[in-house]
Parts: sequence; C-alpha cells; structure tokens
Amino acid sequence: MDQNYTAKDFMDMALKAFNNKDANNCFKYCLKAAEMGHIPAMCSIGNFYWEGVGTKKNLKKALEWFLKAANTDDTFAMFQLGVFYSENKNDEEAFKWHKKAAENGANFAMCELATMYFKGAGVEKNESEGLKWLKKAAEFQHAPAMSMLGRMYELGIVVEQDIHEALKWYVEAANLGEEHAQERLKVLFDEGR
Repeated sequence: MDQNYTAKDFMDMALKAFNNKDANNCFKYCLKAAEMGHIPAMCSIGNFYWEGVGTKKNLKKALEWFLKAANTDDTFAMFQLGVFYSENKNDEEAFKWHKKAAENGANFAMCELATMYFKGAGVEKNESEGLKWLKKAAEFQHAPAMSMLGRMYELGIVVEQDIHEALKWYVEAANLGEEHAQERLKVLFDEGR
C-alpha cells in the first residue's frame, strides 16, 4: 500500500497528523518520507529523535538523520546539524557545519558563524572575521544580523561607534519585521537621536 505514495504524500499526512496534535503518526509519516530521501523530512526525523517527540529520544539516531540530510548539501540541513552539535557541546563540529552552510549561501548560518567567531566557540576568537560574516549575512537580508550590526554600531562593539550606521541597520532590520530593531529605533527616536 505504501508503495503508491510519494514522499510529498507522506509529508502531507505528517502535516495533517501534526495539525491534529498526533505526534506518533506525524513521526511515522515523516519517517516514511525521510526514507524516500525527502530532505526536510530527514531534518524533522532528526528533531523528533533529538526531542523525543512521537518516538523515544535517541541522540545517536538524531545525529544519523541530521548527517544524512546535511550530506545532501542542503544548507538548512547543514545548519541544523551545526545547531545539534552546538547544543550537545561540540563546538568544533558545530563550527564546521555552520561554516559549510555559510559558504554555500545560507544567511542564517553566516550569522551563527559570526557569533562563533566573536565568542571563540569552536574556532579561535576573531572579531574581524566575525564582523565580515555578520555583514555578509546582513547583505543577504538576514534581519537578526542587521539588528546585531545596529547594536554593535550603536554601542561601539568591535566597530567604531556610529549612530548613523546603527540607525541604517536598525531601519533595514525593522523593515523586515525584526522586533529588537523596531524596539531600539523607538528608544533612539524617543531619545531624539
């Protein structure tokens, strides 16, 4: 019977189960799609095992599914694997996968990579390299990166303090719906800056 369904069909069934708050069937249908090579389903299965939703928590199986997805060169899967490693205290592997995703154009990974450079997490601390990746993420329209740049320019962190540059980045981020940037703009305008 299952052989008549596509991975998309199974994902549709998984979504229906999810909407009905049926974690067990959501997991079951996602797993079928993942076994058929559906990359978002592979990431979802990794998350199910990681969190123990719809199945028993199993970090080894979570890692296997995240690796399988990331090895397809899907940037979100690479990023997700980096998050998994980071949350499980393996900053070197997290850095490796975030960098790979960033180098392949994932703006969300660029922002995470910048943070890792700023903190020295999984890599030697390098603020100029962090700033480079943060600016690149902002150029790729990543609103949180724009907001971070605004904050850095506002306070003079890593860069020379420049309220005009801060406002520029806050406005761009706010226009994309970034709440922190919207809040900072309101405060700055209320202060008359």
